Order: sequence, then structure tokens, then C-alpha cells
Amino acid sequence: MASPGYDIAPTFSPDGRIVAFIRATGTINQDIYLVSSTGGKPQRLTYANQPIGGAFSWTPYGKKILFSSYGGQESHGSLWRVPATGGMPERLSFGGAEEALEPTLSRQGSLLAYTQVQTNVNIWQLQLSRSHRPMHPPSKLIYSTRVQSAPQSSPDGKKIVFASDRLGSTDIWVCNRDGSHPVQLTSLGTTGTPRWSPDGRQIVFDSPASGTFGVYVVSVDGGAPRQVIVDSHHNAIPSWSKDGRWIYFVSDRDGTYQIWKIPPQGGQPIHVTRHGGVLALESLDGKFLYYTDRWEPSGIWRTSPEGGKETLVIKQPINMWYWAVGKDGVYFIDTDTKPHATVKFWSFATRQTTTVAALAKSAWPYDPALSVSSDGRSLLYDQEDNVNNDIMLVENFR
Repeated sequence: MASPGYDIAPTFSPDGRIVAFIRATGTINQDIYLVSSTGGKPQRLTYANQPIGGAFSWTPYGKKILFSSYGGQESHGSLWRVPATGGMPERLSFGGAEEALEPTLSRQGSLLAYTQVQTNVNIWQLQLSRSHRPMHPPSKLIYSTRVQSAPQSSPDGKKIVFASDRLGSTDIWVCNRDGSHPVQLTSLGTTGTPRWSPDGRQIVFDSPASGTFGVYVVSVDGGAPRQVIVDSHHNAIPSWSKDGRWIYFVSDRDGTYQIWKIPPQGGQPIHVTRHGGVLALESLDGKFLYYTDRWEPSGIWRTSPEGGKETLVIKQPINMWYWAVGKDGVYFIDTDTKPHATVKFWSFATRQTTTVAALAKSAWPYDPALSVSSDGRSLLYDQEDNVNNDIMLVENFR
């Protein structure tokens, strides 16, 4: 599989000599590049390795570029300004510059307009019977006025780990299984995809705190996170093997996005998939590794934890974040059902798919949005409960 890179949003400089554009690798690593309007080799302008929030804008004389990014300690889009000749981006700090996307300047440069996005995402719970049917209507379990995502119940079912930006930047939190007593575990800023170790003592997660995405481990009791693998490559979306001996993660270290594994204490990464891989989860018995094979919606694949033959087992487009492995099968969110997306269950025994429940609103598409408890009796999922977009105007902008 080729690396999922693409170029978007071309924008001419005021004199028409230069084209600025966003170069993306997957859906996470994005930066601004410049190229002559007559062609040639593009020059990289930013090194955020973070999503760029849509359109961006040149200043009137082409000396600087305004853009929005989810980089650094910011969990929402914030506005930045960078010299077109290169250099360190400057964060714009006027009131309302948070949760901002798509900045655009007037011809004279004195007016700035941008989109302000306010998103409320909460974690909901669905209790299941032994036949994988809902026992009660879904209930809102973990919530704030901001975003909480990527929930997972601890192996003993007593705790839940999740990511939240309730204090302004996205970090890893742990709470009781009823959502009470939330405790912040990390203070790195942008973090995500937390997963419990099999013994419930550690949590693995990813973060771009070092400048590139890397994999870290933190004790459930808190303390400083420890680096598992942080280098010049994109290393992200970690999960544990069921025996605790390995951490799976996606990396572009061979030029394509594949699943690799590494001991929790660090060491030499080992190739697992060869034909593409992004999010990987072991079966509860440790016999198989299930994974999605690319950034765009696809089916679920299966291989051995040691690698080898790679087989497509669920032949249906599935968002890379919208699935989880249970003890009897795979749960996933089907976004093609109308009028609402539905949670479905694919059985290991029968290889048949059944509908579990309909979602009232959309799931959060930027972190693992679905998980199942180890006993198979509880589903946790992210839900976008409220999204508001407004056009904001700044006068006398400088």
C-alpha cells in the first residue's frame, strides 16, 4: 500500500508567483508547503505534523501566511501566522482565536474572518445482554462542555480511561466505571488513543509532545510518562497484546503505513503487516490481530500476531475509528444506515452480522470511538452531542 499522502487547498500569493498548499500524510500529519507557480520542487514551510484547519490566507503583500492548526498544546484549532520565507510560527492570542478554522483576510488586510467551532463530545454507555442486545437505552456516562473521547474499560471493569480537553488541552484521564471521580494522568497537551495494559497497571497512548507522534506509557497511579518509541517517524495508535509482552502501533518507518510491535520497555520494532495497517487490536484469546488497512473507511482484516497471511474478514467499509474487538466478535459502527448510524456485531462463530442499536447522533471521528468491556456486557462510545459553527470578524487586524 502506498503512503496515503495528498496535496490540497492551493492558494496563490498576492503577486501570483507562489502557490501555497497543504501536504497531508494520512489524516493527521499536515503542513504547509510553497512552490513556484511555474513548477519546481515544493519547499516545506511549517513543521507542525498536525491537522491544518481547512483554508488559509496570505497577508496583502505576501510576506506571511495565516493558518489554523491543532498543534502543540492545543486540542482545538488555534490561529497562527508564519513568515513566507520560513521561521517559527506565531500564535495569535486575541480573544476568540481558540477553536478557530479557515482564516481569511480582506484585500487590505485590516479585516480577518474565520470560522469558530464549538464541539461537545461525550461518552455514552450501552449495556448489553448475552445475546448482544441492548438491555436499556444508552446513557450519558462521562461528560463536560468540551470533548471526551477514546474510552476503554479497565480489565477488571472498575475504571475507565479516556482522553479529554476539559481543562483546555487534551490529556489522558481515568474515572470510576460510573463516570465519577475523574483524575488527570498526563499534562502533555495533545494526547490520544489510551489503552489499558492487561494487568491494569499501565496505560499506553500517543502524543506529538516531542514534535512528532510517539508512543508513551504512564502508570495508572500517575507520574511522568515514559517513552516507548519516539523518533523521526510517525508512531501512533498503540494497543497491547493480551499477554502484555508487546505494544502494537502504526508507523511509516518503511515508507508506508504498517502495523509494527515493540516491547513495552522499548527496543527494536518488529514488522507485523506488509500490505497496510492503521489501528490494530488483538482478540481476547491472543490468537489473532484484527486491523484496518488504510486511513479511508475500509473493512476489517485479520492476521497472526507474528504477521503472515492477511485476510479480509469483514467486507464492509468501516471508519478506522469505529470498531472494537469483543470476546465473541467485532462491534462496529455502520454509518451508511439511515436515518441514523447503527452499532453492529460480527460474530466469530457464525461470521454473520447483526444490528445491535441505532445511535441518536454522530460518533466522534478523530479518536477510537467505540470499545467493549472484557466481559462483553458494556459498550462505550463517543457521541457528538452538540456542534456550533459561527463566522467571526476581527476589525483593525494587525
